[in-house]
Amino acid sequence: VCAQVQPVSPDEAHSWLRYTVPLPKTIAIQGKVTCAPSSVAIVTPASGDILVNQARAELLEALHLPAGYTNPPAPTFTVTMVLGGPEADSLAALKNSGQASLVTIEPANGGIRLVALEPAGLYYAVKTFQQLVIPFAPDSSLVLPLFEMTDWPDMADRGVWGSDHFAHLRWMGDRKMNHGEQISKRSVTS
Repeated sequence: VCAQVQPVSPDEAHSWLRYTVPLPKTIAIQGKVTCAPSSVAIVTPASGDILVNQARAELLEALHLPAGYTNPPAPTFTVTMVLGGPEADSLAALKNSGQASLVTIEPANGGIRLVALEPAGLYYAVKTFQQLVIPFAPDSSLVLPLFEMTDWPDMADRGVWGSDHFAHLRWMGDRKMNHGEQISKRSVTS
């Protein structure tokens, strides 16, 4: 069962944000809750998109929940992923809006809402949430941040250029990189 919302000092919030890469454009941690992983519900849009499904799978992994996890009948904390709709309208004006996202706190601190216009933005919102959860997620309990965030990338393509980028796809995804390019060997002449 989730404990009541605990305050987060400015120093603790600053320290917590050091786990986010890249740092979101705006983010404010309002508090935290501690709960058992099995008391968390994850609500995903019915899009069937592979990127949304991957975001859910990686979130389950970060929360130490099995792949076939079923939401509890009476969750104490809910992570709701929202794709499109009125909540996402404000993102349309941002640069690279298809990769933009926002996070809001549910009323009564019952969870958070991860909102995006397109699946890529939703995936990146989940990555930010994961970055804040993983350092404080032992198997028996979770410390979950209550935070508000708006984020968008400055560049449409971010990544690694070199011959082994394909060996680092998970690492790249964890850092919200979306591009890799193999550089062919060039002959060098003097």
